[in-house]
Amino acid sequence: MAAGFITLITGVLIVLNSNWEFEELFITIGLVLTVLSLAFAVFVLKPKEDRIEGLAEEHGLTAPETVAEMQRAALYGRGMTVVVTIVIVVMILKPGV
Repeated sequence: MAAGFITLITGVLIVLNSNWEFEELFITIGLVLTVLSLAFAVFVLKPKEDRIEGLAEEHGLTAPETVAEMQRAALYGRGMTVVVTIVIVVMILKPGV
């Protein structure tokens, strides 16, 4: 999660110290998706991680409830990977430029 915040701050600083503007389509897409992914990590993934930890302590790692939560978390993680990949592709291809 810290890496996401560092990425966001770095991106903003790069735009502020360059000839690019926040109105550029690729910058807007990148920043919006980065903010959304950070919010998802904070408000969905972190609570999910805490729930899994609690279930593992209470029922064990191999309990069906724990395994089901871990599988859901893995699915969310794959979704986050797709979003981050889209951000990287957008930053490389720079649509709208």
